[in-house]
Amino acid sequence: ALLLASGGGTTLWTRARDEYLRLQGDSFLTTVGNIMTNDFSKLVASSNLAHWMETLAIIATYSNREYQALCEQLAERLEKEKFDIRSAVICYICAKNFPKTVNIWSNTHVASQGSQKLALQDLVEKMAVLQDATKFNQADPLFSQKLTKYAEILANSGRLTAAMRYLCLLAGIGITPQTPNS
Repeated sequence: ALLLASGGGTTLWTRARDEYLRLQGDSFLTTVGNIMTNDFSKLVASSNLAHWMETLAIIATYSNREYQALCEQLAERLEKEKFDIRSAVICYICAKNFPKTVNIWSNTHVASQGSQKLALQDLVEKMAVLQDATKFNQADPLFSQKLTKYAEILANSGRLTAAMRYLCLLAGIGITPQTPNS
């Protein structure tokens, strides 16, 4: 049927190809069909989450303008269906979803070596790198709170230059840092 359809024009070929792929029921051919028809949303929605990295690689390779939205869709599935927060964070980072990533990091961050200050430092450093990488320039209350708290710790320990460097990250997104007493 595919050979005959190839001689019948583009419309016939497309219809025959799509019907062939639909009838096969093979996961590999279904994936190939989704790539051929640019139906990446369907690919992400129906992909096996045990192979989420392959799905991410496919959308990174073949999708264009939809990439961030598809990464977001994959992250949501990983978070809600598989309860795989670590993998979801990778997809949220690919989607450049700064608020969601920061929220997950903040909720899952465990104190490093029993020190809340070291844990906060680690969290703020990761958030600062992600903010720069994603070019995030909007207000985010959680980011502001953690950054201000960390800057206060630095300032109280005499590291004023470092504290100001972190506070400048807030000024870059149009937020005036508030001290806890104000």
